[in-house]
Amino acid sequence: MCARFGVHLSESQLELVFGIAPEPSDLLSRDDVRPTDPLLAFAQAGKQSSWRSFRWGLVPSWEK
Repeated sequence: MCARFGVHLSESQLELVFGIAPEPSDLLSRDDVRPTDPLLAFAQAGKQSSWRSFRWGLVPSWEK
């Protein structure tokens, strides 16, 4: 199983949706995001929110 997708959003589009603009990054607009690739994501913990880099992928149940 290998799911890939593309990300095509600008900093201003992300700020409009989430209210916080991400720092300029090469993770914002890419044609081919593959499992284990870093991905920019919006994280919120309590009242604090920020943009962070996460490793995208699926951890199978037998790996836990």
